[in-house]
Formats: sequence, C-alpha cells, structure tokens
Amino acid sequence: MMPSMIVAVLLAVATVPASADPTAETGVLAYRILGPDDTPVSARLTVLEPDVDLVALGGPFGDRHAVREDVCYALDGIGELVLPAGGCELLASRGIEWSIDRRRVEIPADGRLEVELRIRPAVDTTGLIGGDFHLHTLTHSGHGDSNMPERIVSLVGEGVDFAVATDHNRNIDYIPTITTLGASSQITSVVGNELSTPIGHYNIFPVDPTRPPVP
Repeated sequence: MMPSMIVAVLLAVATVPASADPTAETGVLAYRILGPDDTPVSARLTVLEPDVDLVALGGPFGDRHAVREDVCYALDGIGELVLPAGGCELLASRGIEWSIDRRRVEIPADGRLEVELRIRPAVDTTGLIGGDFHLHTLTHSGHGDSNMPERIVSLVGEGVDFAVATDHNRNIDYIPTITTLGASSQITSVVGNELSTPIGHYNIFPVDPTRPPVP
C-alpha cells in the first residue's frame, strides 16, 4: 500500500571538537542500543555531562558511525566511545517515532563500562513514512559538515525513511552510498537539487541523476 502522508523531520548535527584536554582521565564506554526484539537497532546516543556544554567523544570511528560533540549515530546500534572519566548521562533515541532510554553511568578512569539501552516504537505510523526534503553534504555543497556515509548513518539513526538529496546545483544520488552501507531496508532516497540563483533558491525533486545540472 502506498503511504498516505510523509512526515518531515529536521536533522542537525554539531561540529567535531578540535581537541580535548589531553591531561584529563578517560575511560571506554561500550554500548549496545537494542530494539523490542533485543537485537541492536540503528540509533543515536547522546552523552551529557554536568557543567559541560559539549562533551568530546573519542574514537576511532568508521563509516558506520557519525560522531560529533555530544552525539554518536550508530548504524548497527553498537560501538565504543572514549569519554572523560566520571559521571555522565546517556540518552538512546531513534527520532520522533521511538521511545528514549535514559541512563546515568560512571565512566571508570582507564577502565571499560558496558551498557545496554533499550528503545521501542512509541507512535503508530502505519501507512506513513518519515522524510527529510532538504539535505546537504559538505562533500557536494561545501557547507554543512557531513560526508556521504555520515549523512546516511545520521538519517537512519533519526528514523528517517525517505531522503531527498538537495545539494546546490548538483544532482547527487544517495542510493550507491545506502547500498554500500547495507541500509537499503531502512531508508530510500531520490535525487533532488537546490537550484541556487542570485534571486533565490528552489528545491526540486525528483531529478534524473544522469542529466547535467542547470549551470
């Protein structure tokens, strides 16, 4: 059955910290975000600390994670973060349709903490899909701050089902990146274009990705 409505979702990601205090004690958080069947699901993990505006999250990370200050998107729902030692609050989420699991933890200095968080669908969206119709990448638009894999990982982690690529005067196709990440069962995309002119910007879709963009 064709969906009867598309729900718009706004996605924003902060910038990566330039550096963290090299003298601060740290520990490793190994996390698993589980769905209703107790298997990992694509999700977002937010880390909050008292008296700290933005928490630096340490890696390393690959293409299956999108990480900024405070926030880590995990395509597979699992990962490890290097965090400042001490108390912090974890929030696991997956966009506006899912519940949130909130947990207070203590990160051990030079140690490792394993945590499982559980989220579930909380809103009946039968016959609906969630979409974002205005998306950019730093790769193709020169602003924003995500590369192509990060854009897909963050969209899936927010529960977005349908993505319209609207880089400036470029016909960009997300499907090859979605396929490479193995995320085709979670999100689909069409090619769009933010036609950018001296008198205004106009988002259009769908666009044939094989045709040259308007000069």
